[in-house]
Amino acid sequence: MIQGCLLEAALGARIGVSDEEWALIGPLLPAQRGRGCRPAQDNRRYFEGMICMARTGAQWRHLPDEYGKWNSVFRRCRRWVATGVQARTIPRWRASEYART
Repeated sequence: MIQGCLLEAALGARIGVSDEEWALIGPLLPAQRGRGCRPAQDNRRYFEGMICMARTGAQWRHLPDEYGKWNSVFRRCRRWVATGVQARTIPRWRASEYART
């Protein structure tokens, strides 16, 4: 059975943002920082994971590993929603995506 983001693997298409889109969105995200001795995680990969989840409606546990651990992506998404980051980034990403098509 194919669910959510796993559908992209079956179709051979990765959900993501172009370099041009990232140039618009990346600066709106909080700085990447690690906690303790852990390295900082890639904001772009997490942002793409959130887009994957929004587009497919899959359960978080079905997020492909290439986007990071599902629970880490979920926590960052929740934090970005709570702090208003998502409200700033998603409209800009949608505008650039529509301009591309």
